[in-house]
Amino acid sequence: MNEKKPKTTRGIVAMLDALGIRNASNEEIDKFISFMPTMEEFTKMINMVYAGSHLSLEGLGKEENFSIFRFGDTILLVWKNASQHDEMIGLVPIAQVLSKVIILGLSKGIRLRGAVSIGEMILDDRTVLGPVINDVASWYDKTEFIGVVATPQCGQLLSYRKLNPVTEDSTDEKMFKREFDASFQKYDVPIKGNSTQKLWVVNWPNKITSKNQDRLGWYFDRTRKLSIPFGTEQKYENTERFVVEMLKRGEA
Repeated sequence: MNEKKPKTTRGIVAMLDALGIRNASNEEIDKFISFMPTMEEFTKMINMVYAGSHLSLEGLGKEENFSIFRFGDTILLVWKNASQHDEMIGLVPIAQVLSKVIILGLSKGIRLRGAVSIGEMILDDRTVLGPVINDVASWYDKTEFIGVVATPQCGQLLSYRKLNPVTEDSTDEKMFKREFDASFQKYDVPIKGNSTQKLWVVNWPNKITSKNQDRLGWYFDRTRKLSIPFGTEQKYENTERFVVEMLKRGEA
């Protein structure tokens, strides 16, 4: 019997880790499981972001181009068929989706960190393997804060695209630059081992919305309800500095 050979495709992958779940109580584990949006909810979230974007997304918002995998305390989000013409155009709104996921997690007491990248993979209904999976897997749990980083490999693409506009002064390019700057920022990210590394980060604090509080107030109102076991306090201090810095940049 000849099985159909999986095809290699190119896409955008994010791997997210729920902090503290491995040693959590059953109640906290139930909270994580119930937090996880369904495929339908994720698709709705994605399409809401895409509808508000001025960028050409070439089908990334279609349900058949998006997959979710969950194993233990880890979530894998996969968008296949990233644009060969300008992959960064697809990555910008996906960063906005990741921002919404982080904010949704915090609102439900779930702290997420992770990594995002672009590259080749083999993807079917049962399997997702390949260089881009290895790339995000090597970075998703290495940071010491709540947030998502672009892997260094992906970061090189972001830096190149930032410094080399496709068309210098077109309306589309100006739209891209505005959405890029609102979605990604370079930041000295705290890494395990008491070190930092300058990486592109998803600017999720910029996407906090609240009718009754400013963004920093919203953040503190959510984190003050979370337990901080001994040895984890540095992650919260790091996240606080990150949030304050991103909000300052947004006001500049």
